[in-house]
Amino acid sequence: MTSASAGFVFAKLNFPGRDKIFLLYLGTMMIPFHVTVITNYLQMSRYGLVNTLWSLMLPASVSAFGTFLMRQFFITVPSELIDAAKIDGCNPLMIFFRIALPLAKSTIATLCIFCFMNVWNDYFTPLIYLNNDRKYTLPLGLARMKGMYSTDWPVLMAASVIAVLPVLIAFLFAQDAFVKGVMMSGLKD
Repeated sequence: MTSASAGFVFAKLNFPGRDKIFLLYLGTMMIPFHVTVITNYLQMSRYGLVNTLWSLMLPASVSAFGTFLMRQFFITVPSELIDAAKIDGCNPLMIFFRIALPLAKSTIATLCIFCFMNVWNDYFTPLIYLNNDRKYTLPLGLARMKGMYSTDWPVLMAASVIAVLPVLIAFLFAQDAFVKGVMMSGLKD
């Protein structure tokens, strides 16, 4: 929701400094995550979110890449469609929910898969924020299965296969949206 709404605002609403703000927002993609780890940890600690799953969910809910992807899609939505909705009495929020979001289903599905794979496979962020074994994510659990002197490789490989299954299932469910998105991208107005 955050990426879709921000992408719609940057693509279809006109306000002073829109393009400069968007460039600054995109500039955050150039800053490596590892540079901001200490400040992010201190901020999560100040809010009392260290060792909670909120420390993993809140930062992942905002994505500069997701906003860029959604903006690029919403730019392709004809302005005449937005103007017609304004004439019919829709405000920007109604236009977003009733017109823009239904058109963006394939892009949203693509973004959801990317975000899911990113969060599902993330090792570093949970390692920083979580210190309770019961809250560890799957990559941390797999890393804990590897022993210092010996490792039960068949069990570790079986766990790795199980870890891949949710990503495959998510892809299979979103495959129709991918195909529709690719088919729609080849159509001309």
